[in-house]
This record gives sequence, structure tokens and C-alpha cells, in this order.
Amino acid sequence: MPDLIFSDLIQSPAAKEKLRSNPILKEQADAIKQKTAGRLIEIVNAEDGAVRAQVVVEVPLTYEGVDGFSRLGDLLYLSTGDNRTIVYSLKTGVQLRQLYGSVVAADTASQTVCTHNRRNETTVFDQTGAELLHLTLDSPLRFAELRNHGTQLLVLTADQRVSSYTIPNGTHVTTASNVQ
Repeated sequence: MPDLIFSDLIQSPAAKEKLRSNPILKEQADAIKQKTAGRLIEIVNAEDGAVRAQVVVEVPLTYEGVDGFSRLGDLLYLSTGDNRTIVYSLKTGVQLRQLYGSVVAADTASQTVCTHNRRNETTVFDQTGAELLHLTLDSPLRFAELRNHGTQLLVLTADQRVSSYTIPNGTHVTTASNVQ
């Protein structure tokens, strides 16, 4: 069962209470320059309610809301309403990088993510943000899944075609197109 991920404004009463009782979180919150951009992120075990991780992050001022969260090890991927994904360290709350698009698939074993950007474009990144595979599809993406420990990408497009792509081991970027 997947974890639950919660996001609270650091200025909310619930977050303020948690910050007061946790010096590490309070220190992270104090470092936030724009308090309205601060979020307390909590990752909770869905089965027993145990808190797995807590961190305070600062979202960009242009932040339009969350399209989704993904957690892979120590990394938190926050897909936003403005077609980008922000990657944070769950240990420090530091923003590590930004990726174009929203996360549509993630593989825990390999720490790879697949993002969907623009109408027919998808990209696979490793845990360092290095681009492993870039695809231009002939129809809009409807579903993506990383398989076999992140070595294979399976996609379904709007025209009901299923395609499989081998993901290189990270030594070079593969660019592919199935546009006919």
C-alpha cells in the first residue's frame, strides 16, 4: 500500500503546532524567506498511520498548486499546476532541481521518473536529474509505467497504441519518435 503525502501551509494552526514540537522542522521553517510559500510535508504510512518523514519546503512564488506528489527514497517530487516538477530532499527540505512536466510514472528500485511535458512529449530522468530517454509520441500520452527496475517504459497513447521503450543505463540520452 502506498504512503499518504500531506501538505500544510506552515502558517496553518496544525502546522504551527507541529513546528513548535519539532526543533528540526522549526529551523527549516525559520529559514523560509516567504512564509506564505512554506509548506510542511508529511509522509504517512497508509496502513498504521506512522509518520515516515516530515520536512518543510519552500515552493516558488509562481506556484499554482499541486498536481501530485511522488516519493522515491530521500527525494520528493512535487508536480505543480504550471507544468513543472520540483525535486526536494526529504532530509533537508532543500530544492535540488526542477524538471519540465508532471510525473506520470516512478520506479522505486531504480529511482527513475517519467514526466509528461507538452502534448506528445515524455522524458525519463534518473535520481540525479539526468535525462535518460526523451520521446515525441504521435498521439497524446494517456498512461505510462516504468517496468523491470526502470529499464523499460511502457506507454499508452490516445490512439490506443501501446509501445515499449528500453531505457539506457544513464551513459547517454536516447531520443526517439514514433511520429509517422
